[in-house]
Amino acid sequence: MKYMIKVAVLLTAFTLVPALNANAQEGTSWFGDTADGRWLAGIKYGQVSNDEQGFQDADAYTLVLGYQFAREVGVNGSSNLEFEFTDSYEADRNTGFAGDNWDLRAYGLYLTYQSPGTVYFKGKLGVLYSDIRSETNNIKLETEDDANFAYGAGVGVVLGANQNINLELDYTASSGDNDIGLVNLGGYITF
Repeated sequence: MKYMIKVAVLLTAFTLVPALNANAQEGTSWFGDTADGRWLAGIKYGQVSNDEQGFQDADAYTLVLGYQFAREVGVNGSSNLEFEFTDSYEADRNTGFAGDNWDLRAYGLYLTYQSPGTVYFKGKLGVLYSDIRSETNNIKLETEDDANFAYGAGVGVVLGANQNINLELDYTASSGDNDIGLVNLGGYITF
């Protein structure tokens, strides 16, 4: 069932993005101005760590959807509004009990700044809702959910003839009860 939900989320995302793109190309108005920016969609793969005692790092994947604003900010940089959905694979907890594991599901909304150039720096600020589930021998022990401030930084490179492919390495951290950190490698396309 868990994997069916993941497939449903991916299929929904890839059917909604072209519809959103068609609206942007028709001159959608954002705060009284025409939307001249570009939509973005991508995936990342990495490691998520939990600062609680005994939690091993877990493999995680992230789906990214967003909008890149056309208006320059800062020193000729650009900004994005990005939504990220992260899901992890089960990882062990070192508690001494067989079958102890944990996993994470997180939803983040970020405003980013990207420096100009083919090789760039990227910073992001936003909010992150995270849900950490722990279990022993398939018996649910506890669920810890938390919404808090999140921040991150990364480096990337722009590729493609139309400069519409971005590859990035980034780190995201959150504050609050669920003190997690994500290191991701991935990319997105803009259209």
